[in-house]
Amino acid sequence: LELGMKISREDAQSFQASYAHYQQQIEPFPFIQEILDFLQDQGVQTCIMTNGPTPNQRKKVKNLGLSSYFNPEEIIVSSEEGVAKPDRQIFNIAEQRFQLVKEQTWYIGDSYHHDIVGAASSGWQTIWLNQNNQNLIDSPYQPTKSVSSTLELKEYLMELFQ
Repeated sequence: LELGMKISREDAQSFQASYAHYQQQIEPFPFIQEILDFLQDQGVQTCIMTNGPTPNQRKKVKNLGLSSYFNPEEIIVSSEEGVAKPDRQIFNIAEQRFQLVKEQTWYIGDSYHHDIVGAASSGWQTIWLNQNNQNLIDSPYQPTKSVSSTLELKEYLMELFQ
């Protein structure tokens, strides 16, 4: 009903079963592990901020092989905090938890609305991973940088942090 659509219980259960199955098959985008290795080598503090139910999001992090890069405390899950992106409050939680200086904090996200608007309205620098080449929305919250691929993201981060 959230999207104005109704589906039967049977269809909902079928969708949930498919979701659980395919969640086991996910892989990180190309260059993500190289990017994370580079950021770690440069001493750049990193964390994950994700919207969704805790079991799904924590399992997604594990299935993507990101547990070797992030301790559970370095992962902010919206359902654990009671607030979700783009609400500024979740960005404030990250600032306090990780002692971030907002003007020096960079946020990388693939959702313009949830990631870029949320982080930019909180005073953070933003990189929009716009792999679908969406048009920029006329909004006061524009990304600091927009990239269309993880290769372009890797190259930009290497310029930024070397």
